[in-house]
Amino acid sequence: MIFLIACNNQNRSKIIGQNPMWDFDCDSILRLQNVNADTLTYSKLIKGINDKYLDKVYLEFVKISYDTIFVKIKNSDYLTQQMGTCGADQYMISTTFTLTELNDLKYVNFDFEYGDHASPGTYSRKYYLDWIETNRKVNQK
Repeated sequence: MIFLIACNNQNRSKIIGQNPMWDFDCDSILRLQNVNADTLTYSKLIKGINDKYLDKVYLEFVKISYDTIFVKIKNSDYLTQQMGTCGADQYMISTTFTLTELNDLKYVNFDFEYGDHASPGTYSRKYYLDWIETNRKVNQK
């Protein structure tokens, strides 16, 4: 019984820690895993995001206000200048979808220096779903 509990705890930290919950493959938003929203915290989610990007993009929690989480990226050069458009979109979309897994959060406000491939601002799941649909319609013409 103790062995099963220990294994279960290891899996839980792995799910919330290093493995992302959402991804974007430059065409579609992909749910990589399901997690009970009641077990999530912003600190666990941000740690998982930061673990994925290993010192290249470091996301910091600022605050939560109503239905918005505010985050900051102090050194955004890698995100805005080096990842390319698809890489920056992948980061912004997967981070937005991951953080809005938290109960009652609908928006993510990113604070960082504007660059060629990413812009600061407030984003939602709906924003990205509409953006992807618009891009698909443009590409079909």
